[in-house]
Amino acid sequence: MSNVQRLTITETLAQVPAKLGFLPRESLMVIAMSKHSAVRAIYRADLATVTDLDTREHILHAFAKQFDAHQIAGVLLGIYSEGGHAEHAAVTEATRAFLSEHVASVFVHYVTNGIVTDEDGTNARIIDQDPVTASRTINAPTANALAKARKVEGQLWPAEARPKALEQTLTLLKACADDTYPDVTTPALLGAVAALATSIAGRDALVIAVTDDSEDYGLARRLAVDPSTPGVREVLGAFLGTANPNGPEGIKPDTDALRAKAVMLWDVHAHAKTPMSQTGALTVLAMLAFWHNDTAAALTYAHDAITVAEDMPTFARLAQLITAATQAGLTPGWATRIE
Repeated sequence: MSNVQRLTITETLAQVPAKLGFLPRESLMVIAMSKHSAVRAIYRADLATVTDLDTREHILHAFAKQFDAHQIAGVLLGIYSEGGHAEHAAVTEATRAFLSEHVASVFVHYVTNGIVTDEDGTNARIIDQDPVTASRTINAPTANALAKARKVEGQLWPAEARPKALEQTLTLLKACADDTYPDVTTPALLGAVAALATSIAGRDALVIAVTDDSEDYGLARRLAVDPSTPGVREVLGAFLGTANPNGPEGIKPDTDALRAKAVMLWDVHAHAKTPMSQTGALTVLAMLAFWHNDTAAALTYAHDAITVAEDMPTFARLAQLITAATQAGLTPGWATRIE
């Protein structure tokens, strides 16, 4: 446990905007923790979306599927809303009941204008200033671990470092394929993936690598070296249903592998410290969700990517394209070829 420091619930909630790159509004936040209470992942959904029973269960099922891969034992459920306890009590209770079937403990808190309250709307305090009892503290990576990830991310910004960052990324992707990701992942490797996502060429190489079940990675490696590599636009178009990169028979991607890769990308997003790396990770998550034919998740991730990249319109174009393709009812390239 030397790699963690104890944080209060208010301190943990205060980290959410920093990790996301924006302040959640009218959002349901699921902060997933391990059996040792270390923060493993942060998930977000629009409150307006989860008021619908079917949609809520669909989204929560997607979250729950990743809990096993993350070895999640408990959840901190944060409701970010102007409405507070009275307006969202029913949705909160239903969400807590659902999550309780998948994890051992669920703590619920409401956040309104920087003020956090308990599940019943009482015990108001300012985020990050009021400690809680030791039995309800949780753990998070220390400053040293986060600094290490930031250092690696910063070192790999130069274009000449993209190939190295891609090879480190492929190490994690291969670990996802053989179910050794929890044993292999390190802050340095996650920082390398975040760094790769800070350029359009690096992000596109990451998209191609993440969706390549053949594990050839040839095009991704060429793109990491030369952004003008031909064939990239055609492959990205193939993902959106205009062609099929896997052949005319329409090969469905490996579902378990996709889930493991989504877990990796959530970890990358949690380690990303710049708007570009956060946008890149969210965009790749959106493309992976689209490739998995999960339109709800694809729209959510793409929307979040566009929000973070508000001042970077060029970098947000792929996320905008995913949004447009999803709203137009397009399906992944592999799905269009299955008879």
